[in-house]
Amino acid sequence: MDLWEVIDPSTSKDDNATIEDYLKLYASADENPRINTIVILLVYVPVFLLAFFGNLIVLLVILTDSRMRKSTANYFLVNLAVTDLLVAVICIPMTAINYVYNVWVLGTTACKITSYMQGKYIY
Repeated sequence: MDLWEVIDPSTSKDDNATIEDYLKLYASADENPRINTIVILLVYVPVFLLAFFGNLIVLLVILTDSRMRKSTANYFLVNLAVTDLLVAVICIPMTAINYVYNVWVLGTTACKITSYMQGKYIY
């Protein structure tokens, strides 16, 4: 079966694609999952590390220097850094785990909590 036959059933011989055809297509799209995992980790790990340590440095600089705490604009920066830190700690690892395994492996409670937290911190 050709990919275009699944996407556009009018090009197939019997004009109907079965669920088995879609499952075969889905299985063939992920022929080398190890490469997918490596690419995901090469993207997500540096983003996580930069977001985590960068925002941690921002927080430490602003909160430890008394002159920096006097500026009202720095309160806004602290708020942004805390929110971005929470995104880095909660959203990035959960999304990476979901992409690596292609299914949710952390249980229903973590699914509900993560969905709520991601919606809260991102939007």
